[in-house]
Amino acid sequence: MHQQDLILELRRSQQENVELKRNFETLKGVHLQLSSAHKQLKGNFAALQEERVSVEKQYQSLCESWRLELADKQRSFEAAKAQILGP
Repeated sequence: MHQQDLILELRRSQQENVELKRNFETLKGVHLQLSSAHKQLKGNFAALQEERVSVEKQYQSLCESWRLELADKQRSFEAAKAQILGP
């Protein structure tokens, strides 16, 4: 290669290096944004899971109280029925 060719190749390599550095910085910024968003979403997901578990427990508790109330009402009904109909 001639000296002029080497100089052109050096300039091309330098320009490519500048572009690669710019791309790297851009990608680094995008990566940081995505990492931050991911961390926030993980926190939101965990909070929503806890809320779902809490709601499920409340629902189960409510169903159990209704079951007990129904059983109590059924006993009262059977006792009233037995009193009305007699032996």
